[in-house]
Amino acid sequence: MGKRHGLSILYAPLSLKADGTLDQTVAFAGTNFDSGSKVQALYRFNSYRLTYQYLLVDKPKIHLWIGFTAKIRDAEIKIETDTKRAVNDNVGFVPLFHLYLEWFLGEKVGILAEVDALAAKQGRAEDVGASMFYKINKNITFKLGYRFVEGGANVEDVYTFAMINYAYGGVIVRF
Repeated sequence: MGKRHGLSILYAPLSLKADGTLDQTVAFAGTNFDSGSKVQALYRFNSYRLTYQYLLVDKPKIHLWIGFTAKIRDAEIKIETDTKRAVNDNVGFVPLFHLYLEWFLGEKVGILAEVDALAAKQGRAEDVGASMFYKINKNITFKLGYRFVEGGANVEDVYTFAMINYAYGGVIVRF
């Protein structure tokens, strides 16, 4: 879209599974799970994003992009035993502020910071990454780093917040 404008797409699947025995009674999504119950749980929070970004700073060693992200989140929390099952799922739109910073330490190597975030009275969402990158050529860049995703909602029908930290790797392909 020209030198100063860009679009990016991102698909970020996230699923966490756990099983164990409850040490107290748990009420979830209209179902009570008794203390001592063996449960399996699923936390799924898939993210589909379309980002518009504008190149605000274009220096030889620093590129700073700002913009906004249109995020569709596909969330599900499920708890089940052999005899009971409760699910809370939701698909929704989340607008986010976007920041993308490349700091070149050499001709092909540098540090990358990525942020998609926004807070409102109903809740908040933050996705923050810091990584090292290596540019193979003008179109392909590899990155390896650390990321955390944090956020949730506090509305009438649900109160849920999570913070997930992880190492990640990726490939950036530019057209």
